[in-house]
Amino acid sequence: MSVANPESVREAYHRVRDDGNDVVWTALGYEGKEIVEVGEGEIYSDLLSLCTDDSRIYAYVRIATGDEMSQRAKFAFITWIGGSVGVLKKAKVSTDKAFVKNIFQVRLPSGGFFFCVCVCLFVAQSQNSTG
Repeated sequence: MSVANPESVREAYHRVRDDGNDVVWTALGYEGKEIVEVGEGEIYSDLLSLCTDDSRIYAYVRIATGDEMSQRAKFAFITWIGGSVGVLKKAKVSTDKAFVKNIFQVRLPSGGFFFCVCVCLFVAQSQNSTG
């Protein structure tokens, strides 16, 4: 497995982390056996459009939390595997995920566990479709 341009991926990661930037997500996917950048943006629905039934996506997203008095950013690393992705490609995602997390500089809390937030994508997609 290889990432087409690791330095460009790190730059995209930093754009999401940058408080002065409007980019709230960046995503990677597969082109053949290589992991490539597939997009970044300011609107979550654009990310959702990449999460198709036959896609494998790694995304890093910024989520604003808090109230009017105190806004802060939280970040999530999302792994999406579409329902029609074959078994071997699904298995490849699990091995490639560690490499992508390293590029995205995802750190797990000491003694904690990592929770993939695929449910958030489903909820956001449901909210978009209901208006």
